[in-house]
Amino acid sequence: MLALDTLFPRSATFAGSVMGNWAHDSVRSVDMLSGCFGVVRREALDQVGLLDEDFFMYGEDCDWSKRFHAGGWDVVYFPEAEAVHYGGGSSDNAPTRCFVDLNRANHHYWEKHHNKLAQKMNLVMVFVAHLLRLAVKLVVYTFVPSKGSGMRRQMENHLAVIKWMVGWKGLKMGEGAYNREGLRRCDHE
Repeated sequence: MLALDTLFPRSATFAGSVMGNWAHDSVRSVDMLSGCFGVVRREALDQVGLLDEDFFMYGEDCDWSKRFHAGGWDVVYFPEAEAVHYGGGSSDNAPTRCFVDLNRANHHYWEKHHNKLAQKMNLVMVFVAHLLRLAVKLVVYTFVPSKGSGMRRQMENHLAVIKWMVGWKGLKMGEGAYNREGLRRCDHE
């Protein structure tokens, strides 16, 4: 969110979901795994349940990992397992809409797993992060045109999330959970 993982790539505290603080060459318990591929014990699945369909495209892997931990199960990274994931395949048709949907899913995760104070603090941090990123990209886009390649799309993405957060264009926060309509929006807009 604040790019602290970029500033401190080896920090366990700021490593983020890519877990850049270790070499990925050993089996180890982790907080969360990407949902592009996984193997789950049947008894763990029976206890924890299937992926939450209210997330559908983004965030369901974080939610599932949290639910496994809450159920007393380890979430384990296994380096010998390999899968090819073509990231962005569903979002290429409408990247800005999907960027908003990713943020909506994150908001739903916070609603589901954290208290009201933590939710509000997260919203403030997300809002400020998008404002700062928009401002920096706007300065670069305006004053360093040679570096502005791709900045326009990124600015559109951040602006779209800010608009959603303040309720523009009917995209009000808290109007029900993130849902499967997200994929249809991403694929067809």
